[in-house]
Amino acid sequence: MKYFGIALISFLTLMSCSSDENNNDDWGFPVEEPTTVRLKYLLTTAEVMAAAGNFTAGWDVNDLNVTNVGEYPTFPYIYYYRLEMTEIPETATGIKIIDVQAGGGVDADVTLEQFLAERDEYVAVNNQLLSNYPNTYIVKNIENDFDEWMVYLYTPHRDQRGNRTMHSVCLIGRRTPPPPDEAAVTTLLNLVERHD
Repeated sequence: MKYFGIALISFLTLMSCSSDENNNDDWGFPVEEPTTVRLKYLLTTAEVMAAAGNFTAGWDVNDLNVTNVGEYPTFPYIYYYRLEMTEIPETATGIKIIDVQAGGGVDADVTLEQFLAERDEYVAVNNQLLSNYPNTYIVKNIENDFDEWMVYLYTPHRDQRGNRTMHSVCLIGRRTPPPPDEAAVTTLLNLVERHD
């Protein structure tokens, strides 16, 4: 019986290591169709400001707070950043934030419909530009106003090995008027990129 167990384990090990038509990468993982939208890889304050365009114009921008572990966009990685800015003149109290995360509070397979069904405080921001960014959606808080507003972009990132995470970009404001939808969409899409 002891030898039967060893033979069975050996057989199963050999079978699990054998290749087939569905497993054609070096690690034996099934190859999946990767997504074509991801966060732009930005590491400096100047790069984020250039990508964000008019969103930062006329604001006193702080230094970028970035965490970058691994070789983004190749899994595994940890990549996120936050750029805060205050209104000029200093006597004004407005604050704006760009908060970007590769991973976070929303699962990579959550669609816009699922997101809205689970969160009744948000509404979709529809814009023709989104048609060029597959599986990407933008939502905003229904109660956006001068005191506080938030606009989010979500796009799933999946590689050929099936590794997946949700990428998100959030524009936040306090004590400043929310941007028009068109301006918010433009800023959000400037912080992601389409790729092969």
